[in-house]
Amino acid sequence: ARLNQRITENVHLNLSYMKSIYKEDLNEHRTLNTFANPPENTIVNLRFFDRHGTEYTDNLVTYVKWDKLGQYVDHHVVFGIDYAQYKADKGSYQREARSKLVNGEVVPLTLNLNNPVYQGADISNYIWRSNSQYPFMSPYKSIGLYVQDQISIGEKLKMILGLRNENYRSESTDVNTPYTATQNVWLPRAGLTYLINDK
Repeated sequence: ARLNQRITENVHLNLSYMKSIYKEDLNEHRTLNTFANPPENTIVNLRFFDRHGTEYTDNLVTYVKWDKLGQYVDHHVVFGIDYAQYKADKGSYQREARSKLVNGEVVPLTLNLNNPVYQGADISNYIWRSNSQYPFMSPYKSIGLYVQDQISIGEKLKMILGLRNENYRSESTDVNTPYTATQNVWLPRAGLTYLINDK
């Protein structure tokens, strides 16, 4: 969604919002990038992922621009807010297996490159690892508030002066040992441009 509104002759409001929803419902075999029979290297070790999840990302950018034109000095002042958030459904999960039970014996998941067998997998006898983590990214929230003035002095000299406050918060994806991390910082900005000639 996007909105651009002229409030007065010299004041404009700009607002844009984007929401992204990512869904995954996946079962897949992948290689472990290793072989079970070196140095012949004809049997590939496999891993199996059973992954189901939904993730949400929100982004908001809004600012007000004020143009103050003078006889010798022009000001283009921007007041803005940036907002970003990412989180996943609580029910999202991933399981990983690298072996299975066959007649009571643990057998690694493999694929014979010389004699591959492609068939539907019965994952009921797969042995699930305990260290799988999903979603991969930690939930986070970021809010930035800023003001910036682009100053034109005559036709050759331009200056930028700005100040931004950034507040960031993230959480762990591990529900057993939860933690949060926060950062709050002031970011000044200054710039100078001079036009020596038309080239």
